Amino acid sequence: MQPGAEAAVDAFARRLADLHLDLAHARDAAQILAAAVRAVLPSRPAVVELHDLRLDEHGDPRATRPLARWAAPRDADPPGRIDAPLAIDTPRDDDAPAADIGRDDDAPAADIGRDDEAPAAAWRPLAAAPLADEWLADPDAPVVVVDLGDDPRCDPALRERLAPARALAVLSLRSFHPTAWQGLLVLRWDRPRAPDPDERQLLRVLMATLAPALGQRRALTAHADALAELDALRRLSARIGEAADVHELLAALVADARVPDARGKALAIETGPSGQPETLEIIAVHGGGPAAEATLGARFAVADSPASPLWMATPNTPLILDDLRSDPRLDPVGRAIHLRSGLLAAVVLALRWQGRWLGLIQVGWTVPRRFTAAERRLYGRIGPMIAAVLDNRQLIERGARALAEHRRQTRTLAAMLERLPLGVLIIDRASGRQQLNRAGLALLRGGDPEDPPLQLLHPDSERPVAPHERLWARALAEGVVVTGDRDLIAPDGVRRRLTVTAVPVRGADGGIATAVTVFHDITARRAREDSRARLQAELIATQRAALAERATPRIPISRDVVVVPIIGAIDRERGHQLIDAVLHLDDRGAARVVLIDLTGVPDLDDAGARVLAGAAALLRLRGVLPVLTGLRPAVAWTLAQHGPRGLTTCATLRAGLAYAARLLRP
Repeated sequence: MQPGAEAAVDAFARRLADLHLDLAHARDAAQILAAAVRAVLPSRPAVVELHDLRLDEHGDPRATRPLARWAAPRDADPPGRIDAPLAIDTPRDDDAPAADIGRDDDAPAADIGRDDEAPAAAWRPLAAAPLADEWLADPDAPVVVVDLGDDPRCDPALRERLAPARALAVLSLRSFHPTAWQGLLVLRWDRPRAPDPDERQLLRVLMATLAPALGQRRALTAHADALAELDALRRLSARIGEAADVHELLAALVADARVPDARGKALAIETGPSGQPETLEIIAVHGGGPAAEATLGARFAVADSPASPLWMATPNTPLILDDLRSDPRLDPVGRAIHLRSGLLAAVVLALRWQGRWLGLIQVGWTVPRRFTAAERRLYGRIGPMIAAVLDNRQLIERGARALAEHRRQTRTLAAMLERLPLGVLIIDRASGRQQLNRAGLALLRGGDPEDPPLQLLHPDSERPVAPHERLWARALAEGVVVTGDRDLIAPDGVRRRLTVTAVPVRGADGGIATAVTVFHDITARRAREDSRARLQAELIATQRAALAERATPRIPISRDVVVVPIIGAIDRERGHQLIDAVLHLDDRGAARVVLIDLTGVPDLDDAGARVLAGAAALLRLRGVLPVLTGLRPAVAWTLAQHGPRGLTTCATLRAGLAYAARLLRP
């Protein structure tokens, strides 16, 4: 190898070694870009930029934004030296000044892996990246443009956007373990330039080394951010848990906001019959001076709160309003109400726990805010935590009140049970101890607590109720409400009927502790109900007979002629009535002709035809001539299709009467 070639190889090897060493020490995007710039500086680029990529759900790039940028000094020739300090800019929003990041080891990290809400440069569509189609199609090879002026891949818009650049190299940075897009490195030269083989190899080395470096820094930054979030959540959780009351809790939230002039407000929620919030009351304030303190105790309807539909829809989820002046979720009236309070940004936490509305926490600022994703997550996590703390404290307060009320109710219940006209038996599951009130003692023991209990029988039988068949035993064993009847023979010898309901009662541990059995004597009531049932059955039978008689009347025209008019449909029950009427024309059996008038029958089905046929057959067997009169077309058609042959019919009842008169004429 020639001495010149050996020197070139040594120089290239040193550049690669320096690149790997710089990347090993790089802490942020600016320092990663500085390492890349030092590696390519001998090629004299005019601008070197490092871009971040936003990926879609499939892991494919869909937007880009600049992370760090280096530009060669215009008054330097050559444009830069490898050992010279590099000024790396990290682009920000238009309203934020460009930061000179990477000047020393104590500088803050660049925006690798940071939240989208952080004040970095805005995301731009992927089409804004130079030659996106090229590096997307072949991400493993650098995209090199020797001369922007005559390269057919470059349209006039790209040339204008990159001016005064004349040569370009785009390196797609994609790691392989795991496979993921990490960013772009874009190099621009102010004059046409074709890279030699060593430079092309260097570009490939940059692609292979920058991608994992970016991925590693992103992972480390995300890990550090997660640890910081957990630490912040731990500190705030501890302060919330240690707060003696809602005032201290509110102070902890406002202090954690770490933004000047933050103020807070806590409101209690009162719900209506539907369980939905109806009224708000200010119970604590922090910050805002005397004017805010003067609002303590103020009450107003939830409907008057312009943001109420928003926080009611997502309880325990923070409602974050970055800028009340322009938030599209507020209507003009609601926006004006909020702005009168002097606040321009706010976080509202609607607290609900286990289906109960507890209250409302609001932290506000007099300036607009741009909440980061970390802040949004923090507020989202502390919402349920505050709800649980408040619910526990309310539970303790309710427990103390409930204990006092329980003692009062116990005394009242004992007095009420003794005066209750129903028998009550309480059985303790653990000890088997039984308690009877006065009415129960009279029913089960004849009034004397020293007497043995009366034997219970199954209803209307002499079979005793076994111990495992006791309703209270079933309630204890099955944990369900059990009802039933039992008989017993009273001391006076009268058999009495008891109706019994056994209810299991659970203890504090959720297990069944006792069974409460309620029973009372229904002997007299049952006798009255049986009597009423018999009377009702007799009345129904009488009414049914009268209705049957009216439904199929028998009209004697003479000693020999009877008319049976039928009105309405002929169903199964009507058929039985008709046959019954035919069988009991009269006790002497003197009728010789029966006119069954069907003028009032609009239609007839197969079953009705069979009923008429049966009635006619019965009449013939008794020596009586059946004559059908008043047949409508539909009825006549059904009889012709499904009725028996040889039936005597007349068009009208008058014609039937005339026919009977002729038939019976001597």
